[in-house]
Amino acid sequence: NKRAVQEYFDHISIFTKILANKSIPVVIFDGVFPPKKGPTLCMKELWRPFPNKFDCERHIDEAKSSYNQFDKLAVSLSNSSENIYYAPLRLGLCINEKCGQYTKQGSPIWHDFGHITEQSSGELADLLRQHLTRTNIRIPDKE
Repeated sequence: NKRAVQEYFDHISIFTKILANKSIPVVIFDGVFPPKKGPTLCMKELWRPFPNKFDCERHIDEAKSSYNQFDKLAVSLSNSSENIYYAPLRLGLCINEKCGQYTKQGSPIWHDFGHITEQSSGELADLLRQHLTRTNIRIPDKE
């Protein structure tokens, strides 16, 4: 994870000190954790009824390990600030210890190798809403 460096979080800290005077909360998101192979090669298609599943999912422990340093730095910054909150959501897209290509509702997760679909964003939105509610950040009612 390229953002798992102290300089990244120092920049966030400086930025949020400006916002603290205006009582604006800052939420740090973790990144999503893609499988090793791109989604176009792993998804079932009319012309590919039995896609090769090799490298189409990763074990949840690999996702946790990959973000270990980022998590430590984000939690530390969140704990030391009154207006910074960390919302680790990436594991919300993993099912039964596997981080793969589909959400719990069966929607494709990946638009491409680094961006998630609108459907998977929607599922993460519910997780984010729950997390922010627990941290007492006021959020608008769901439409």
